Amino acid sequence: MDVLKRLSRFLAGADLPEQQRDGGREIRLAGLIVLVGTLTAAVFHLAVHLTTGKGYPYDTFLFDPRGTFNDFNSVYHMALVYGPPHTTDTVYSTPLHLLMTYATALPDVVVWMIFNAVFLATLVAVVWYGVTRRVGGRRLRQAYTAIFLALSYPVLFALQLGNLEMLMFVLLAAFAYLHYERKSRWSWVPIALAIAGRYYVAVLLVLYVRERRWKELAYTVTGAMAVTVLSAIVLAAHSGFTVPQVLGNTRTTLDGFGAYATNMGAVQHGHSLWGLFRLLNMYSNYVVTGPNLSFCYLLLCLAIFAWVSVRVITTDLAPWKCFTALLVAGLCLPIQSH
Repeated sequence: MDVLKRLSRFLAGADLPEQQRDGGREIRLAGLIVLVGTLTAAVFHLAVHLTTGKGYPYDTFLFDPRGTFNDFNSVYHMALVYGPPHTTDTVYSTPLHLLMTYATALPDVVVWMIFNAVFLATLVAVVWYGVTRRVGGRRLRQAYTAIFLALSYPVLFALQLGNLEMLMFVLLAAFAYLHYERKSRWSWVPIALAIAGRYYVAVLLVLYVRERRWKELAYTVTGAMAVTVLSAIVLAAHSGFTVPQVLGNTRTTLDGFGAYATNMGAVQHGHSLWGLFRLLNMYSNYVVTGPNLSFCYLLLCLAIFAWVSVRVITTDLAPWKCFTALLVAGLCLPIQSH
């Protein structure tokens, strides 16, 4: 009982100064969840493998080991062969495809090392100077930094597959630093690039609405659209497609991702609420069928996001809570979200 009391006081931040408790308590709890959850998942899957001899997906909570670095290798290859008559597959968005097109001037292993180095350097800075800043003393911060770097599932997933979400993380970190720490009028630049790269990031535009920063909002939307169109123009010149074809290829690729996400196999490594929605529908003997399932989920997502946005705009919340609420919505609501 004494151990439970000490743990309860620790998670409540009883030893923290008043100004550190808001945020510090949540990070302490998050770190404990990551530590216990990841180690439990690892032991569970190891036990299943040893007792049954079954392979993937029973032997790991991560993605299929045979697909290690596959996200990076596939987009690098896409950029190499893009153009008629080879393939219309696009690297998610025109700016990311253009980036990978220029990246193919270097050997794939060099590009992979650069992406990972930039991501890890940014991650270390964010976790040390941002995430663990309120968690406690230096040793406790070091322990929590190690937990978030070595055991956090999103980090392990990104590194295992070489996913370009690593670049989105860098841009979001730049936005958070410029917007909250520096109060810079240029914070719209990284967020515009992030939105052009991964469209779900647009949920953060609600922050500008909350703060009545209409000029930055306009700059961000215009910038994201301009980067998308300019990237399509440059890609058209490189590939031999026309600009409408480049944009059409992007839409077709995204439609394919969306179709894949409706497959139950995608639930294993997805974190979208769509997976839970699919499972509940399956266990209820498919109350909703066919295209109606996606439509019902879309209505649900719009309702949730509208509620989150109204709360962010109208409620006096700490800035970190507004940022977190919107980003969680952007990560968990889209059907295609891995």
